[in-house]
Amino acid sequence: MIPFVAADQQELAFVAAIAAGIATAVLLGRGGGWQRLVLAALAGAHLGVVAAVMLLPLPQQFAPSLAALGEVGLVPGATIELLREGLQAWRQLGAGVLLIAPAGLLLPQVRTDLRPFGRTLAAGLALALGIELLQLLVGLVTGVVYRAVDVDHVLLNVLGVALGRGVLALWHAVTR
Repeated sequence: MIPFVAADQQELAFVAAIAAGIATAVLLGRGGGWQRLVLAALAGAHLGVVAAVMLLPLPQQFAPSLAALGEVGLVPGATIELLREGLQAWRQLGAGVLLIAPAGLLLPQVRTDLRPFGRTLAAGLALALGIELLQLLVGLVTGVVYRAVDVDHVLLNVLGVALGRGVLALWHAVTR
């Protein structure tokens, strides 16, 4: 069994990730009035939660190894195909989409340069790739494959951002 970070440290790391996300977002969202500042804080908190969920708990042991490279899924659709049967699999697929969907809703409201649909998707792709690469890096540094690194996760996350951005577009269409 792999020793993981103690429960009290996990909670502290989770809170720190959220706080860092909020602080970063507040810095990026300033200059646009209080509504933009609140949206920036929400976006930052969401991204902090995403980072904490995707990266924690971190393994305590450190024995650098290339074993994590053997666990990387590079075939699009392979994991989704394996998971499409059973309720637990559908929950996992839905979580991959819904966890990051608020980013598609909040980021275009905080950063005006992300308002075009394509730019929102590009930001979502960068976020999803960043998460997967961090998971791979932690696996390489610790020598422990503690999270699956898979191209399907990136695809599901980008689909989630597109869903969030679509909800935002629908909201704007209805309220105008």
